[in-house]
Amino acid sequence: MRPFLLIAVPLSVLLAACASPSNAPTIRAIDQSSSLKVHPGLLGKTVPAESQPQAAAADKSGN
Repeated sequence: MRPFLLIAVPLSVLLAACASPSNAPTIRAIDQSSSLKVHPGLLGKTVPAESQPQAAAADKSGN
């Protein structure tokens, strides 16, 4: 029984992966009307105080 499972399971996975090309994900073009906004910290620039999480938490608590 065990040798059968060692052959049957990988074979069924391989067949399932290769059998249905109609389910392949399609690439969609997404229209973008403006420039991409990136957080300045990701670009190595200084982050404004209003964008930092510590400043936002302090404003909400009233400190």
